[in-house]
Amino acid sequence: MFIFKRWKNSIIFFVFAVFSVSAYFYFNQSQSSLKTKTDLSDTETSEKNSTKDPNAVPLGYKRYDNAWNRFFLFYPEYLSVREYKEENGSFTITFEEKEGGGGRGFQVFILPYEGKTIDKNRFSLDIPSGIIKEPVDIVINGSIPATVFWSTDQILGETREVWFIHKGFLYEITTFAEYDSWLAEIMTYWKFL
Repeated sequence: MFIFKRWKNSIIFFVFAVFSVSAYFYFNQSQSSLKTKTDLSDTETSEKNSTKDPNAVPLGYKRYDNAWNRFFLFYPEYLSVREYKEENGSFTITFEEKEGGGGRGFQVFILPYEGKTIDKNRFSLDIPSGIIKEPVDIVINGSIPATVFWSTDQILGETREVWFIHKGFLYEITTFAEYDSWLAEIMTYWKFL
């Protein structure tokens, strides 16, 4: 009987030990798993919060929507916008600093265009001076090839131009030469719908 009691106590001790060790590992593993899930959730939340919404208006900017050509852009809030319908389906949009400002602004001229590239005749029509200096190829809206160049206008003087073709329209964006980097930043906000 004494041997059975000792053996019985050993079995109880053994079962208790196995149960305790199992519970310890189970608890630690579930805590570790929970911690990993929590850390992952925190990481995912941080990533979601750090991902910027491309449609969110940047601080100090307003959104301009053009339903006719289905694009939008963000522009500095100190500019006023005017739209003009021109002949032959053309369209002009001016973004000008409000009265009393420093005169910053740019113009977007949009016209129907059948060509796949901008030919010399089109340049001659829209740039009578014929001056196209340092043309550089860039990309608008992530996929639209464009050309940026310096030019001269009889009224405006030295200009910075961005020209591109999209869905049967030629876009000509013009500003004063000294506002080159300013316009470049605005152009990063140009999106077609």
